[in-house]
Amino acid sequence: MDKNIWPTQICSFDFSIDFPSKVPSSYSIVVIGIPVQGNQTEFESDTKKYYPTVIKVERIYIKGGVPISKARKSKQNVFTTTACTTNELKCITPIHPRNSFENGHENIDSNVMCNISKKLDLLMVKIKYLSIEQTKMNSTIHNANELINACHREINLMKEFILNKICPFVCELSDALLDLLREWCETPTLDLLLENWTNHRDKTCQVMNLKQNISLLLLKVSSLNWYVIDVFNLIDVTASPIIILNSAYHDVDTIKTFSSHFFNYNVYSMKGSNQFGGVLIAVHKSIRSKLSSTIDNVLNLIVLEVASDSDMFQLATCHSSPGEPIPLDIFDTSLQQNPNSISTDDLNAKHNSWSRSMESQKEQTLFNWLSTSQTTTPLEIINKFISTSTRSNGTIDLIIAHAHMSSASFSVFPTMGNDHHPVLWHPSFKISSKPSTSSHQAYSVKPTQNFSYINSSLLAIFS
Repeated sequence: MDKNIWPTQICSFDFSIDFPSKVPSSYSIVVIGIPVQGNQTEFESDTKKYYPTVIKVERIYIKGGVPISKARKSKQNVFTTTACTTNELKCITPIHPRNSFENGHENIDSNVMCNISKKLDLLMVKIKYLSIEQTKMNSTIHNANELINACHREINLMKEFILNKICPFVCELSDALLDLLREWCETPTLDLLLENWTNHRDKTCQVMNLKQNISLLLLKVSSLNWYVIDVFNLIDVTASPIIILNSAYHDVDTIKTFSSHFFNYNVYSMKGSNQFGGVLIAVHKSIRSKLSSTIDNVLNLIVLEVASDSDMFQLATCHSSPGEPIPLDIFDTSLQQNPNSISTDDLNAKHNSWSRSMESQKEQTLFNWLSTSQTTTPLEIINKFISTSTRSNGTIDLIIAHAHMSSASFSVFPTMGNDHHPVLWHPSFKISSKPSTSSHQAYSVKPTQNFSYINSSLLAIFS
């Protein structure tokens, strides 16, 4: 027991102690008037029995308010205790009569003990409640820590994704946008571009207005579908601006393939009257060409108007099977429309005046028509005695034109799966290429009028 917190004076009567109404957490009990002859061990045992919190019981001898090492009895039988003057406490009852009084601990109020017990129970309940709340709080704090750690991991993953994925992508996108902006700034204006186009057009027109020699490639294949690759190769080698196919075995898909391959040619085709018929003419787009308005949709026959102005001539091709008559009435109509005509035909008509072969009634009919044709300049077979057959020396593919178009410049190529040789003819006349008539209107365009605004906006996006 701490002597420093002892009260100044506690009055007692034969070991009786007044229990305070409120017990502090740490306290001392001072008992005065205890006879010297009292047994300290018994007193200590009795005290701890009623006050379990008492740690130690100590006997102190007092004289003049000061503890002494040995108790002395005064004349008045006065015992003093700590902080008491000599005459403050006087024992007026002898010791042996005092022993007749009841023990002090028997006078302890039981109600006080009950109240203390209730208060202790209430305190224990509150402590238990606080313990439960503390457990809940600890669990909440633990969950919060787990959530914070999970968020921290997610943030680290997001940071890694941004650094490894987003940042390189943004850098590449920024480079692309910078290249685009640089192109906007450095690309010539539309005015300059249109001016360059106009100059190029004028130069092209000057070059194309020059008259140039042309060539006609006349060929016959057993099937264009079967030999389309060979035909492509031959046309690429000859580079002829006008191509005539006779007995083309008309096939829509093959015609589309041909037109797609020679996209810079205007392709005209007509189906035949039998499975061996069908004709096709392809004219380079640098040369004006269109179908004749008077002769159209005739089987085995195509008539075109080629070139322009004074150079214009008619180009016709016809396939006539051995058992079919030659359409001479259509030839007359064509000549009436434009006497300046060229006809490339497979008429199956061999006459000794242009072919080294036997004659027949069909060849004689063609010969008579050529002799009596009503034109200012007589028509003739241009490729006389040029053998186009693999079976004989006969000329079976004919080029019919006026004499002033005649030329001895011919080339004969190997056959393509049939009994006809392809023929390349260079006529003596020249034609002008088609000039460009399209006009361009230049409009003023500022290339990067809002460049500063665009640049600042892009920088704001990627900053």
